[in-house]
Amino acid sequence: MKYLRSEDRLLDIHIPPPYSPELNPVELVWSVLKSGRIGRMALKTKDSFSMLSVQG
Repeated sequence: MKYLRSEDRLLDIHIPPPYSPELNPVELVWSVLKSGRIGRMALKTKDSFSMLSVQG
């Protein structure tokens, strides 16, 4: 990690805080899915998850 920080030619490294839902848009999606009907269901296939997530 020290090497990466010392190299100016490489990409910048930005380490987000441990929990930052406002910086991670998928957190909003998961909170909506978990709070609704899908969060309480045992889904067996990806297709059933996709179908229910589109329906809301």
